[in-house]
Amino acid sequence: PNQREPEDSRLLEGVVTAGGAALLVEPDISTFLIDLGFVPALPDCTASVSVSRAAFASDVRNREPVRPASTYADTGQSQHFFTEVVGAESPTTVVHYWFADGKPAALEVLDVQPSARWRTWSDRPTEPTGIARWQVLVVERPSGCILAQRSMVVEPGEAPIGRPAASLNALQELRNDFDRRSEGFPITEPTSTIAEVTLTQSYFVEALSAAMFDLHLVSRPTIEAITPLAINTLVDPIPGTALSCEARDCTTARACTVDFGDCPIRRDTRSCGSCLIRNPLNNRCVREAEDPICVAARDAENERLEDRRQACLTQKTEARDRCLLLRERELVNCRARASAEESACTQEAEAMALRVTSNQAIGQLRGQASMMGAIEFDFSEFRVDPDLARLRMRMTVTAKLDVEGNLAFVPNSDLNILSDCLRATEGRFDTPLALPLWQGGLATPLQIDGTALQANWSGLVQELSADPPLINQFVDNQPDWLADCALEVDSRRVGELLSGPGAELLRGALALDMQPEPTRISLLPAYLSNGKRTWTGAPQFRNGFIHYRLTEQD
Repeated sequence: PNQREPEDSRLLEGVVTAGGAALLVEPDISTFLIDLGFVPALPDCTASVSVSRAAFASDVRNREPVRPASTYADTGQSQHFFTEVVGAESPTTVVHYWFADGKPAALEVLDVQPSARWRTWSDRPTEPTGIARWQVLVVERPSGCILAQRSMVVEPGEAPIGRPAASLNALQELRNDFDRRSEGFPITEPTSTIAEVTLTQSYFVEALSAAMFDLHLVSRPTIEAITPLAINTLVDPIPGTALSCEARDCTTARACTVDFGDCPIRRDTRSCGSCLIRNPLNNRCVREAEDPICVAARDAENERLEDRRQACLTQKTEARDRCLLLRERELVNCRARASAEESACTQEAEAMALRVTSNQAIGQLRGQASMMGAIEFDFSEFRVDPDLARLRMRMTVTAKLDVEGNLAFVPNSDLNILSDCLRATEGRFDTPLALPLWQGGLATPLQIDGTALQANWSGLVQELSADPPLINQFVDNQPDWLADCALEVDSRRVGELLSGPGAELLRGALALDMQPEPTRISLLPAYLSNGKRTWTGAPQFRNGFIHYRLTEQD
């Protein structure tokens, strides 16, 4: 997917500081040289407080500045910078940025309490020495807005008056010094324009890099809007290495054993004897005899018990024989089915091998997939090469994505014997996509386009991986897909059989094409106002300089 957000344009804010300066006044043209510095990210915006007074002072007494001024002959007299803050409704802080000849010298953070008029000050840094120009920026810390800025120029001592020749020599030395400082600048001949301004490329690059380095551009594309990815993948014939035709093992768990212990031998052992003659002296039986009625009853009972036992033995023997017959029939049927299956499997394997040889697909997987979730691009640390040839930046990508969709298997119409095996089926899938945190630097050539610099970034492709792969999830969710096949198929190897659009996606790989929008750095026109008259000039890139020729605006 190629996601782009609308163009995002913004101004690079900051403050220009001035260090040293040189002035050459001639009859036809006056030329200035100014040593400039740039402090980025200090906007001139609306703050919650304002500054009613700001001045350099030799001292602060009773919370009031002593001898406030902007010019001193002796820097020893300018020891403090006084600020009066008004409109503070809650506690806040302001910052005094001290600059010495245009270069940062000190930073002082000052507390401001709720007050209609809060006075505070900071001390001038003791280093460096020999400074010709001090500058202080007053910034509201929470918002970063500039509240005030003041400059103080240290006047040199009065030059002694000498002879005319000495004065001419001094003037020539000044002229030579100016020529040395202006060497390399395209100082133009007098023209009808009111002014011309030329910036060195090194200053422009330094200021631009400083302003852009802390710039963060965050892009969060709407993943739900990505057009679904079409899947129209061929399923190649299954190779023999993924097939098997193992014969069925015809065994049975039917047990045909007999336990004749359930038919026990039982006997009527009753006694049928009786006494015919007893001894009258001791009552002992002298003569015994069996009772024929008892004997007949006993014999009849024993015959009945034997008949029951023989019937039990016969019943169990017949059940065993029936079991043996059923078991034999089951084994015969199993062997017949196994033989038929082996024959069918062989035929399917031969048909599949023929398709492998002729490279004929067995069907198609059709469907679509969409990515859902969150992805974030963070562009930062912009840098411009000193020769203005390239723009560099760092890109960080984080993502948490899922891919979901539907898939259907459509068998080919020329499968013949395989048509009873491979049936049409369909289902859905939903699996997470893994994209580890990626961070890296990008660089691209900078091209000058009129009054702007254009950087066209090359796309970056990162591989996403699905776990489990989509085809595995589809096969697992369709357990009857190959149920009618006599062939035994290794379903985990189905992913190897895919070719055509969507094959890599089904195997779990998805390429994410990250294409940053072009970066365009536009230079605004310079302008000069004098009363009701205004002169403007568009920037022009010339041999290592940025040049402005100001003409009066209608």
